[in-house]
Amino acid sequence: MLLPFLRRIRIGSIKPPVTPGSASWGYGTYSPVIPEYNTITMEIWGAGGGSACASNGGTAPGAGGTSYFSAPSGVIYAYGGQGGSPGDGETAGAPGADGPASGGDQNITGGGAAGGAWVYWNSYVGGKGGNGGYVRKTWIWGQAGSPVVGSAYTLVCNSGGAGGYYQFNNALSGYAGSNASARLTWS
Repeated sequence: MLLPFLRRIRIGSIKPPVTPGSASWGYGTYSPVIPEYNTITMEIWGAGGGSACASNGGTAPGAGGTSYFSAPSGVIYAYGGQGGSPGDGETAGAPGADGPASGGDQNITGGGAAGGAWVYWNSYVGGKGGNGGYVRKTWIWGQAGSPVVGSAYTLVCNSGGAGGYYQFNNALSGYAGSNASARLTWS
């Protein structure tokens, strides 16, 4: 016989207690396991682009790689910044375009990791790399599309773009962009 006051308890709705916390990641590919949460937030600072050589004739700088987190509600992306353009002695090189972001509650173009710094050599100026994008997404436990507790999802934090290389005088070479990073916060 089931006691009357126990009939109303729904065992499936009992939720374990939540211990607030956070975890951070740098460059690499990961499979974070989702802890118990009431709300959980993923932030990604996308990779910066490389800066250009201070003079024409060097290799082109690279763009920052795309970073992302795959959740049941969809993928959130922080795109890398573009590489800068070289100077020519009379005109400074242009900065690379900042990377955008998509899929989040907050998507900020250029809000991520820094691009490679401007390159100065006498009257020559190489363009800085674009900053990476920034994306932030918050989920509430139990809502459709929220990450499932105990499940692992793919997180990729990509590398910054390489700086341009000038083989005849390394002082004219560009700088690499900063790598992407991510942070998961729950409460």
